[in-house]
Amino acid sequence: MITASRLAFGFKGREPIFDNVSFELKRGEILSVLGPNGAGKTTLLRNIAGLCRPSAGRCEIGRVDNREARLAYVPQAKAPHFSYGVLDFVTFGCARQAGWFAGPRRQDFTRAQAVLHALEIAPLAQKNINQISGGELQMCYFAKALVADPDVMILDEPESNLDFYNQAKMIEMLWRLAKERQMTIVLNTHFLNYAERISDKCLLMAKRQSLFGVKSAVLREDILERYFRVPVRKCRYEHQGASEETFIIALRNLA
Repeated sequence: MITASRLAFGFKGREPIFDNVSFELKRGEILSVLGPNGAGKTTLLRNIAGLCRPSAGRCEIGRVDNREARLAYVPQAKAPHFSYGVLDFVTFGCARQAGWFAGPRRQDFTRAQAVLHALEIAPLAQKNINQISGGELQMCYFAKALVADPDVMILDEPESNLDFYNQAKMIEMLWRLAKERQMTIVLNTHFLNYAERISDKCLLMAKRQSLFGVKSAVLREDILERYFRVPVRKCRYEHQGASEETFIIALRNLA
C-alpha cells in the first residue's frame, strides 16, 4: 500500500534532515514512527503525505479498488488563521468529494455531525474553532480527516494535547479503523506503549539512521535505549486478571 525506498530530505547546502529511510506497509496495517526530537519524523510524514518533495528516493501509495487512494493528513493542531465554526471546519474534509470550489452539501454537514458525535465532541459543533481548548482542537482535526473517508491516514503526534481518556479513545479508534475498515495508518508518536499496543510495524529514527521492522523486532529494550539514549525497560503487571507488559523510562535516583 505504501512503499518508501531510500527516502532523504534536506535543503540545498545543508545536512539532510533524514536520509536513507525505507519501509513497506500493506493495506490495513499501522506503522508507528518513533525517535528523539529533531530526528525528522514530522518531515518524513509530510513527505509521505506529498506535502514535501524528497531530495532523494521515492514514496509510492498504491491504488484502492482501481482508483487513487484517498489520503488524509492530521497535523499537530494549530489554530486556523480564520475564525471558522467547528462544524464548518470539520466539513472542509469533504472538499475533495464535493469539488474544491463547490460549497458544502447537506450530506457533508450530516456526515460531519455524525463524526463529531462518534468522537463524543458533538457539543463543539456550534463553537468557534479559535475558542476551544488545544485538546478539543486536536480532536477537530481528527474529525476533519475522518470526514474525508480516507484509505490512508497520516497523523503527526495525534495524542498531543489530549487527556488520558481522549488519548485512549483515539488510539482505540485508529486500531479499529485499520482492522475493521482496512485503513492504512502512519503515526508519529512519543508513546512507546501506544506503538506497542496497536502497531503492526515500527520505524525508529535518529540522526542519520533508521530501523524498520515488525514491532517485536524493533521495540526491544537494547534498541530503544540506543536510539533514545535513556534506559528503557519493559515491565509486567496484572490487569483484570491478565498479565500485561508496559514500557517505562528508568530515571536516575534523584534523592
